[in-house]
Amino acid sequence: MSAQIVDPSLRPADPKATSPRQRRVGFAALVVGFVIILIGGFRPTLAQWFFIAGSLLVVVSLLFLGRRFWDSESDHDIENCMGIM
Repeated sequence: MSAQIVDPSLRPADPKATSPRQRRVGFAALVVGFVIILIGGFRPTLAQWFFIAGSLLVVVSLLFLGRRFWDSESDHDIENCMGIM
């Protein structure tokens, strides 16, 4: 009998959720990107290169931290929820 009892707060894993490894890499790239941009602000000789490199790292970090919106089934699910067929 106790094997059939399931905690109602347990939910199935979200297939679009980011994994812990992706979050760690994303946050690390975000922090390093901002630090590189800040260093570029104080180093006028390398400012252009540091700003470009830092900006690219910030964009990459957003790709790691963002949900997977490019899944083709997600559009279909949203249309079903809104009643659009």
